[in-house]
Amino acid sequence: MLARPQRSPHVTAPRCLGCALAACVAAGPLCARAQGRSSVDSAPARDSVTRDSAGRRIVRLQPTRIVGVQPRQGVTRLEGDSAGHVYTGATTTLLHVDVLPANTANSNAREVLGHVPGVNVSETRGGGFPSDGVAFRGLDPRQSIEVNVRQNGTNVAGDLYGYPETYYSPPLEAVDHIEVVRGPSGLEYGPQFGGMVDYVLKDGEPNTAPAVSVDQTGASFGEYDGFASVGGGSGRFTYYAFGHYQGAAGWRQNSNYEEGSGYAALTYRPTRALSNSLQLSIYRSQIHMPGGLDDPEFLADPQLSERKRNWLATPWDILQDVATWHIAPTVTWTTTLSGMLSQRYLVWRNEDGGPQAVDSIDPGTGQYVTPREVEREAFRNGILESRLGVVHRVAGMSATAAAGLRLFDGLMHRQEDGVGTTGTNFTMHLVAPYGTDMHFGTRNVAGYFQEALQVTSRLTVTPGVRGEWLESSIHGFTETDGLVAFDRRSQTFALGGIGTEYTLSPALTLYGNFTQAYRPITYDNLIPFGSATTAIIDPRLHHASGYTSDVGIGGSAGPLTGDIDAFYLWYGDRIGTVAINDSVTETTNVADSRHYGLESYVDLDLLRLFGVSTRRSRRHVSVFDSFAWVDAHYTSGVYRGNEVEYAPPIINRIGPTVGFGAVSTTVTWNYSAKSYGDATNRVVDLEDPGVGVVPSYRVFDWNIRVAIDRERMFVAGIDNFTNSRYFTLRTVEYPGPGIIPANGRTAYAGIRATVP
Repeated sequence: MLARPQRSPHVTAPRCLGCALAACVAAGPLCARAQGRSSVDSAPARDSVTRDSAGRRIVRLQPTRIVGVQPRQGVTRLEGDSAGHVYTGATTTLLHVDVLPANTANSNAREVLGHVPGVNVSETRGGGFPSDGVAFRGLDPRQSIEVNVRQNGTNVAGDLYGYPETYYSPPLEAVDHIEVVRGPSGLEYGPQFGGMVDYVLKDGEPNTAPAVSVDQTGASFGEYDGFASVGGGSGRFTYYAFGHYQGAAGWRQNSNYEEGSGYAALTYRPTRALSNSLQLSIYRSQIHMPGGLDDPEFLADPQLSERKRNWLATPWDILQDVATWHIAPTVTWTTTLSGMLSQRYLVWRNEDGGPQAVDSIDPGTGQYVTPREVEREAFRNGILESRLGVVHRVAGMSATAAAGLRLFDGLMHRQEDGVGTTGTNFTMHLVAPYGTDMHFGTRNVAGYFQEALQVTSRLTVTPGVRGEWLESSIHGFTETDGLVAFDRRSQTFALGGIGTEYTLSPALTLYGNFTQAYRPITYDNLIPFGSATTAIIDPRLHHASGYTSDVGIGGSAGPLTGDIDAFYLWYGDRIGTVAINDSVTETTNVADSRHYGLESYVDLDLLRLFGVSTRRSRRHVSVFDSFAWVDAHYTSGVYRGNEVEYAPPIINRIGPTVGFGAVSTTVTWNYSAKSYGDATNRVVDLEDPGVGVVPSYRVFDWNIRVAIDRERMFVAGIDNFTNSRYFTLRTVEYPGPGIIPANGRTAYAGIRATVP
């Protein structure tokens, strides 16, 4: 169900921003937090009893703080404002993972993020990518390259500005909730037209004994998922840690994999107003990639694999420190310092010749004829993000100011075209050195400011600005180009936006926004793909830019809750590759595109609709519908009039949920209309299966939960229980080339237990 949550408790605002900051000094560090997420005293305080001059007894009650409340709805909206964040007027979704009727054991993005209207999921876990990609509003879903993906507020991609592919996402068993901002996310979170997705992990409860949670799940095709966590608190400390392992033989041939992840967080609260959380995330994977298929092969047998020697491994490490200071009841300051040390290893029989190329064996030696290609990419970056939230008054109006500063310094070392072995197992051993060895550097300084002005008791207006400075550098060599070196290139960006929100009733809100956005040039855009005589870079190449706008209404009316919005997105100077002649291609700003449409999420309580009381029977019957209609077309360039690739015009997910006592079950119907794998809109190309149509598909998922007692729960289900044969991705290179089939019917069952 989708309902607008109540705002934070009312706080009397100082008359001006300066007064608010002055109050910080007077209030000191013992001030309690008044807005944003709840905070908890390091030790419970007792009521004090005194007597006045007349001998009368006076009891001073200590404030009661809410540690947490299990949300009844699985889908809500983000609050209008909190510490350093302003969501007033924005199109937002808050997903409470434990409440959603979904398969969390294998982190099925289709079932969990599918509750966000219009999310397009690139289902490639079985084909070689370690995590499914997502996108919104007709943008590219591959590896979430057009979405700002975060964990606990920190970016998880190798380089948001130069290499935004996402190779890591936390296991959903560890996720407390997921925050999604579409449309106006660019002002607060930086580049990307596609919005922001933040996986917020669970945490330990203060002053509690260690609570251990264990999830054990088995599934079809040899899949096993094991998860264990522990969390609690003592005195001024709280802690939470988990370990996760998943492995499977795979639905397709040659698609076995193993992955493991771990996380540990220790939070120290020296006072009621101060906290510091040190968090470490590690991820390891080794994935056997089955390769791509051409159209006839997919139609004949989507489980077929023509590649037995392709492997991917992704060690990924993120360390972050989050400090929060509730300076005063009206002022909160949060600073996050994070560092990443990660790599991507790839060893494969590459895309030369397409999926039709036979990976032949020499009958005399019994060894493969073609040596594999070896690639290695290493990422090292540091990020500082600091946010300040202040409740104050402006010209007699209540206001919430949010300001932030971001500093980024990142390095990427890419080594490609290494000659590997003719073996079949995963090994990065080189027979001949790398043909490409490049170093990429990015520096970024950004700041933003937003002000939510409560013009009247019903109307709030939120103007905002963001400024960015971006510097890039490249040096190294390639086999085709020899030495490559670009002088440091810098560019500045100024973005503006405004949002507005009008309260129609306590349960219904009208909102709208307009925000500028841009997408940086990535590293791949700056290095020619292929021979230097056939691939060139336009010297006038520049960043893409545009804007997004939304208008919508959200809230509840009787048994119906939901949110409906209309959007318009302008994406100018998109970067792509065009043919100059039969032998030369150029990377340049190829075209503009415009995207508009409707998005809606509604949840209907059927028992309440018909006046059936559910207080004592614990019955629940509801149905949700997550729907989007998108029209995305190129408006200029050689592709003018064509549909934007990976932009299905209709995405719809419908699911009834029936609960009785300890049992709850849901069936979800997923539908995605036809789209295209490239901007030419070719339906099929037998010579190049990396381009062509992505047919429409319908997928049914079923799950059931049975609460055995307060500590144990049985879960089971069948993903794609009609065994639909479909795919969501065509690719001209890794992890293909060709069609990457999605998984067929997969059944699972497991047990969840918590001690104590």
